[in-house]
Amino acid sequence: MATPRALVRHAAHCAGGAQCRSHGTCWVPPSDGARRPGDSPDAGAAQTRRTCASSSRFQITRGLRLQGGVKAIRSGDPGRGSAAGEGGFDVWGNGGGIVHNTAGVHPSVVVLAGAIVSANASVHDGCVIHSGAVIGAGVIVGARTVVHANASLAHCVVGEDCILHMGCRIGADGFGFYVDEATGSMVKRPQELNVRIGSQVEIGANSCIDRGSWRDTDIGDGTKIDNLVQVGHNVRVGRCCILCGHVALGGSSSLGDYVVMAGKSAVADHVEVPSRVRVGAKSGVIKSITKESQDGPAGGDYAGFPAVEANLWRRQVAALKMLAKK
Repeated sequence: MATPRALVRHAAHCAGGAQCRSHGTCWVPPSDGARRPGDSPDAGAAQTRRTCASSSRFQITRGLRLQGGVKAIRSGDPGRGSAAGEGGFDVWGNGGGIVHNTAGVHPSVVVLAGAIVSANASVHDGCVIHSGAVIGAGVIVGARTVVHANASLAHCVVGEDCILHMGCRIGADGFGFYVDEATGSMVKRPQELNVRIGSQVEIGANSCIDRGSWRDTDIGDGTKIDNLVQVGHNVRVGRCCILCGHVALGGSSSLGDYVVMAGKSAVADHVEVPSRVRVGAKSGVIKSITKESQDGPAGGDYAGFPAVEANLWRRQVAALKMLAKK
């Protein structure tokens, strides 16, 4: 995933008769500020339409460019000022959810009743935020991403065309503690970095991806994550990986591209798994896989605990059965 290359800046809404530099479609609200950008363009005669060449509504003077073209968007929205409710939140016209007046939300976004988009968040065109979902402060959600009911996003950037299923948790603190020998008490290590999720990623119900402590937690493009999967802090997952149900990735572990983790398998912390490796169900990878296999330097099937090449594991199991018969 690309590294952010520029600071995020608030983008100005198109003004007066000026040409929109983002070449988007902009809506000029009535002077009393009663209408919001999510309202239908036909909702009032006082709204007038100005159409430019492309679909973006926001003028982005500087942006946080990420993989898939996702940028942070901010809007000094003239339709939000006097209409803002308590705490700066008011009702989004397209779905009835709650949106903070400092959030940049494209007019095409659907925010259903009970969903919340927090301060300084950015939600790009075509997204759907279902009831009970929470988009945390400063979160960026790429175009056409769907966030299902009761999911929560914090300290993260999500790419385009992603699906986040019900109850998934993105950006919670990682599990990092140490014992203070002077006092004998448990001390929490700082967890202050982020989660970066690529494009076309799917994350199953009630799966958790923790934010980083010394590097961002990173999920590559096209990766598919099943229900009830735990991804620890600082983990790197490559492109087009498959993590089946109950997989657990320990903190600071790394997976290459096209890795398959079968159900209930796990990788220990700081362990590396190269590209195109397949790990069998209930297997435990407790040291980095580096040995070349018949599939080349990065590949092969592994199984057992501790995980070894699958053919060796099968021979081990057969030998144990023979010993049990003696």
